[in-house]
Amino acid sequence: MHPSKTRALFVAATLSLFNAACTAQPPASGQPEASKDAPRSDAAPHKSLPASPSSTPKGASDAQPSFTIDAGSFVPAGFEIRMEKHGDLNADGHDDALLVLQSKETRDKDSRPRALVIIGGTPDGRPKKLVENSSAVLCASCGGMMGDPLADITVSPGRFAIRFEGGSRELWSREYDFHYSQKDTDWILDHLVEKNSDRITGDAASKRLDQKDFDIVSINNFDPETMPASD
Repeated sequence: MHPSKTRALFVAATLSLFNAACTAQPPASGQPEASKDAPRSDAAPHKSLPASPSSTPKGASDAQPSFTIDAGSFVPAGFEIRMEKHGDLNADGHDDALLVLQSKETRDKDSRPRALVIIGGTPDGRPKKLVENSSAVLCASCGGMMGDPLADITVSPGRFAIRFEGGSRELWSREYDFHYSQKDTDWILDHLVEKNSDRITGDAASKRLDQKDFDIVSINNFDPETMPASD
């Protein structure tokens, strides 16, 4: 081989070895060698996970507060609460109260009807009287030998029912069911159920009357003494 070609091959081999040595040099001191599993610097940035949904129901922060009514401030002097019921009587999301008021002096001996009062709750916690009917509840002595005829008042959202009971040998009961009318902003009598039974013979009868039987009756002018009954 020609000497010049031999020198050229030697120089090329030397440069190749030099470049290989430079490439294989370890990283500078203090800089750890990158793991072959480490993410590439040009990889797409990591997307953060969406926040977990809140456990608070949607719109809960906008819910109207509901205040418990202190009924005592609506009782006039000389009267007491015979019965008190709470519930959302007009289905507006606030606590309402239904009261039966009677005189303190006469109580069970009183032959006068007793007042029914409905107090409406408000968003600001300032309740107001919505109904006061002095003829809605039978008198304390109107139950005959059975005593006070006011058996119970049940309430549910947008409704309430008043039940009276009385008699001696012949027992009777009447239940008046009212529902709240958004259109009339009033409680309207939906139906009544009258029951009679003979304690000796065991004979019993029941009768239901609906609005078609007594037209429209508002709680404001309701009087159980004037309502239709069985013969």
